[in-house]
Amino acid sequence: MSVRTRATEAPPPQFWGARLRSGQERAGKKGVINRALTLHFRLPRIGAGGPLLLLGLLLAGCSHPAAPLPPLTRTGGGVSVTLTSTRTPHTGDNTLSVRVVDARTQAPVGNANLTATPQMLAPRTPGAATSGRAQGDGVYTIPVRLAIASRYNIDLKVERPGQPPAEVTFPVEASE
Repeated sequence: MSVRTRATEAPPPQFWGARLRSGQERAGKKGVINRALTLHFRLPRIGAGGPLLLLGLLLAGCSHPAAPLPPLTRTGGGVSVTLTSTRTPHTGDNTLSVRVVDARTQAPVGNANLTATPQMLAPRTPGAATSGRAQGDGVYTIPVRLAIASRYNIDLKVERPGQPPAEVTFPVEASE
């Protein structure tokens, strides 16, 4: 006497919102029967306001406040240089404000030539060097063009008459 047992299929495994479902059986080479597995994704159901909510969250994540750059100070070559900006650095044309003072006496340096060169960190790409304009009391404005939203090092070269050139670097991150 033989006892027949009935085999039951286990439920298909589920992961990451997807599930595997058995496909139709098909004949392979030499009459061997293969069973194909297909992957089906289930998307969550969202109501009628879902697309508007999704669009609002997307737009909120893309906006950056126009907050000014906090002052950054670097010292090198006998000068102390403070970099500020009235807006958050962004892609395109930016105007940076630089204050240069003597490191020993803290006297403003008004007769210097300043050159700023933005260097994109990844990939290492140099930007165009631009010169600063003296505004008085050791303050200079420098136009800088940042090509894309990325991290940059602004290499600033300060040349004073009768002194060796000073070079300082400021890290800056440009937004869109």
